[in-house]
Amino acid sequence: MKFGLIMSNDWELFGDGSGDYFKIQHKPLQLLLNLVHERGGKLTLMAEIGQQFAHYQIADQKRWAREIVDAWEAILKKAVQAGNDVQMHLHPQWLDAEHKDGKWRLNYSNYIQFGA
Repeated sequence: MKFGLIMSNDWELFGDGSGDYFKIQHKPLQLLLNLVHERGGKLTLMAEIGQQFAHYQIADQKRWAREIVDAWEAILKKAVQAGNDVQMHLHPQWLDAEHKDGKWRLNYSNYIQFGA
């Protein structure tokens, strides 16, 4: 008897924009991709596109943001080339996000409030 296991990874920084991309996202994803590949499996990645766009918008002014943008694109390309699936994922707080004083200020007004 054969069975299938669907693995997905909701891949983003903490909900408030805090955290080190390379520690929280990149390195764990690389380890997971390696583990799945070694066992002949595939992974579906839910890649947070709003976060990427926010970093992209400041990448010309902030070297660290450029490093994140480039690393994010490279690991997703590598994942797809290895036969994994990448789907767009969007948390609306990243729309119109600003990076000031070393911190992200996310825009939570983009959430729809049900029952309001």
